Amino acid sequence: MDVIIAPHSCRNGNLPQTVEGKILATADAITHLSKDFYLQFAWMHLPEEKTYTEYKEWVNEKLNRDFNIKLFFPEIKAEMKDRHEALIEVFSIA
Repeated sequence: MDVIIAPHSCRNGNLPQTVEGKILATADAITHLSKDFYLQFAWMHLPEEKTYTEYKEWVNEKLNRDFNIKLFFPEIKAEMKDRHEALIEVFSIA
């Protein structure tokens, strides 16, 4: 079980090695990219923990990891491309 769940966030080069782990990481990224994950996080944490600029930096790092590292299947990555680009535009640091 730890082999599947522990690396699903793909942090610090700790990537899933099993198909099941890759599926879990991909599903997690799809949820972040498809739902209002980033807005919910801001609503729950922004006032007390981060400035808006810090939050946008965190979002951009997370968006990069979700799209570029956690999506292990090319067909899913292609499906998520437009959503990823839209979120990048919304949370642009500039």
